[in-house]
Amino acid sequence: MCLNMMKKSLYIAAIVIGILLLTIIPSLPERTSAQNEKNYQLVYVETGDSLWSLAKRYVPKDKEIRKFIYEIRQLNDIDPSKLRPGELLKIPVP
Repeated sequence: MCLNMMKKSLYIAAIVIGILLLTIIPSLPERTSAQNEKNYQLVYVETGDSLWSLAKRYVPKDKEIRKFIYEIRQLNDIDPSKLRPGELLKIPVP
């Protein structure tokens, strides 16, 4: 009897794990070859820097600065009000 309960528990656990894997795996982001390439440069935030000043310093000539700031925020997953000196940021490069 105890062996049957243990088999039943293992069976249920395997089903739960299988369902979890089937729901988690499809939601993982796909990595493309472009994402695997290093398409950013690393920049340390200095005292007095803001996201705007950093973007202004590194924005490509053909890009609108607000879009560039958005890209920096997305790449680093940051809140501009929490930018701190010494923090390392990824700045997109063309």
